[in-house]
Amino acid sequence: MHGLTKATLCFAVGTWSALGRAQADEAAWKELHGTWIAEQAQRDGTSAGDAVGYHLTFTGSRFEIRSQDGKSLYAGTIRLNPGAEPAAIDFEHTEGTFKNRM
Repeated sequence: MHGLTKATLCFAVGTWSALGRAQADEAAWKELHGTWIAEQAQRDGTSAGDAVGYHLTFTGSRFEIRSQDGKSLYAGTIRLNPGAEPAAIDFEHTEGTFKNRM
């Protein structure tokens, strides 16, 4: 399992930006795959301690966010833009509270 040092409610993965522009999209996808655990979280610039411990899993072009007790909260698809500064991930929610929102 990976540890996130910083996350927002939509889990902007700050450590992922270390991939840099030079690496191909394929490398970015491989780097993200797996489960990440939020160690810190922010919502609208304010600490969101309730999201600490959430599990964010990337599989293929899909993501799922589960609470500490394993309840599925959000799921959908992602698009990566490793060439952006900083690197970016767009989340499209197809399940959960944010369904049909990016």
